Amino acid sequence: RGYRIELGEIEEVMRRHPGVREAVVRLEGETDHKRLVGYVAHAPDLEFAKKEIRTFLESHLPDYMIPSAFILLENLPRTASGKVDKNSLPSLSTLALQSEAKFDSPRNHVEEILLGMWSEILDVQEMGIHENFFELGGHSLLALRLNSRIREAFQVDVPLDKLFEAPTVAGLAEKVSELLLAGEHAKATPIVPITRGAHLPVSFSQQRLWFLTQLEPDNPFYNMPIALRLHGPLNMTALEAVFTNLARRHETLRSIIDLYDGQPVQIINPPEPVRIPVEDLSYLPEKVRRAHVKSIAVDEARSPFDLSRQPPLRIRVLRLDNEEHILLLTLHHIAADGWSMNILIQEASALYEAESSGTKAILPDLPIQYADYAVWQRQYLQGEALERHIAYWKGQLSDCQPVLDLPTDRPRPVIQTYRGAMEDFSFTEEMTKDIKRFSHKNDVSVFITLLAAFQALLGHYADQTDVVIGTNIAGRNRIEVEGLIGFFINLLAIRTDLSGDPTFRELLARARKASLGAFAHQELPFDKLIEDLKIQRDPGRTPLVQVVFDFVGGSPPPSPEFHGLKISTVSIGQQLGKFDIVLAMAMAESSLNGVVQYNPDLFDPSSIIRMIRHFKLLLNQAISKPESRLCEIGAMLVESDRKEEESKQKQFSEARRRILKDLKVRDFPGMSS
Repeated sequence: RGYRIELGEIEEVMRRHPGVREAVVRLEGETDHKRLVGYVAHAPDLEFAKKEIRTFLESHLPDYMIPSAFILLENLPRTASGKVDKNSLPSLSTLALQSEAKFDSPRNHVEEILLGMWSEILDVQEMGIHENFFELGGHSLLALRLNSRIREAFQVDVPLDKLFEAPTVAGLAEKVSELLLAGEHAKATPIVPITRGAHLPVSFSQQRLWFLTQLEPDNPFYNMPIALRLHGPLNMTALEAVFTNLARRHETLRSIIDLYDGQPVQIINPPEPVRIPVEDLSYLPEKVRRAHVKSIAVDEARSPFDLSRQPPLRIRVLRLDNEEHILLLTLHHIAADGWSMNILIQEASALYEAESSGTKAILPDLPIQYADYAVWQRQYLQGEALERHIAYWKGQLSDCQPVLDLPTDRPRPVIQTYRGAMEDFSFTEEMTKDIKRFSHKNDVSVFITLLAAFQALLGHYADQTDVVIGTNIAGRNRIEVEGLIGFFINLLAIRTDLSGDPTFRELLARARKASLGAFAHQELPFDKLIEDLKIQRDPGRTPLVQVVFDFVGGSPPPSPEFHGLKISTVSIGQQLGKFDIVLAMAMAESSLNGVVQYNPDLFDPSSIIRMIRHFKLLLNQAISKPESRLCEIGAMLVESDRKEEESKQKQFSEARRRILKDLKVRDFPGMSS
């Protein structure tokens, strides 16, 4: 990367650590992918983890001089003359796994169980008890899944901040053991199947959504459409069997919601064979056919559901020719969320393969159904538990500024238009590594680093020190509900204090505290919160939260695969947006990718592109100089705008000069010299 590295200087600093007896550093790898590896012979009477060496070096050396890996040895190999034999040092690839197994194997039953949980959640087969959860790809949402497994296995609730304090199996095992010894068992009762009656309660989220659909029955905002292009011979009998089995497996797909004694209730219909209508467009000319497909797909996506009469899933197939079909799926949000869509596609893929090959699909058992969860939720969210959650949120938000007053390019419409547009972007691989490294060094997840940067940017734009933005949480912090199709997602309001002109490092700590507190009290539905805070609703904007930040870590969900078919997604071209701005970030294999969804009735594309540029600049400044104060970061953004405007003016002037010169030459050829 263009830095001059003195291996001897690194070795000298490593030897200063009290636990290090001897140390050697060497470069390993191919020419274009070299990395520093530190070899340590440690003092026999001292035990320490590799993170201690790294932390020690970080306080004495620049980042580029810190080895990317450490290998612990009893003794360093030596030549006959007594010098360290660097050629005999084991390579990282041959010794790393042996070293990990030797130093990091589970030492007790609790560590062994936790290591298994980490392996499943992180999808990492080889790891030790001192590996860092967040270095292995963990993030806040995966931490919540880990929490549900700990509750299931040990019957204790480990606060999320404890995982951030001790993000290793060894450290977490100590926390779990402390709770077990103290007899602090989890208070929440398990979710169990209930007796099925004619009318079953809906969940709080379903109740809220049902009332919203009654206010605007023709609004398609809560439709979740998918269009898939299927290349190859489609087996319609198998496809109908797939959705018949899915509806049999997931009660939400065959439930309706109607009024009973003035309240919405679920009515679960018995399983019935699913018949999928097929519309033949093969007779149309190709250009007309393409237009028809788009028109039908858009109409299908915008067509409202009558939830009291029809199940919340519609299926339709368009036949383009013998080897090409379009599968249109439309789910209503009252029965599903983004997580549910992944379940539906994955299970449909497995069922279609089984139906096509005459085998039986192996799908995980579902111990409960969504109706069981709805009953449990209403039993759990009452009394002491409900009061505890409400007390926390009132303490956090009762005196907050309920509007994030961002400058807009046009006046806000009196009534929300729900229109949406998008701009996408990505970080370089190097910037992504820097963000990960910075997050690890400051004991926060990448989510919290990005959140703090986004809140700083919004505070700069709105000239506010009290910033509330939302983040969507999966709402599946119980292991029983992870495999269900249903509406579990919840919106959390994260309030961060930007007052006092803090440094970015100080802001990071505030954002971390606010986020972990919100995650710990995620079970209170957002609309219940709005109701209890008595926030006045404005038809022109969403209450309390107008801007949302979402982050998806880890690997993206697998693409749909149907046996014998090649599948690709079809863009429907329908963009709807509930909030003013939503920034969604996702961790790909080697880079962070982002998309900003915004309301074009409020913002021009140029304003959003400027926001993305500012977000990147702010992050770069924050992680390279975390002691920068917010006023300094804001001044840097203002200066960047000034330079950007100067550059544009210069380009405009040069273009104008060239045009005038060309005109002059054309009209007065003799004056060209």
